[in-house]
Amino acid sequence: GKTISLTKEEVKENPVHFSTVIEKDGKKIGYLVYTQFISSYDNDLRNVFADFKAKGVNELVLDLRFNGGGYTSSAVVLSSLIGKGIN
Repeated sequence: GKTISLTKEEVKENPVHFSTVIEKDGKKIGYLVYTQFISSYDNDLRNVFADFKAKGVNELVLDLRFNGGGYTSSAVVLSSLIGKGIN
């Protein structure tokens, strides 16, 4: 006997899901969970790498386990950020 009304809404989740810096045995390791290559979030990705650089990260763990793909242009951004090196 109840009437329920639903409204359609597009939900966008930031694919830069989680990032942190882990310090172990004198190393600073950047850890990034990146869930999809979406170009509208490329600046968020750049900000993570700027933070890694500012914190002296010299190793990277890139977790793509939940990444379903996306835009090639975003993959290029990510690879260029890695290619520039982290300290």
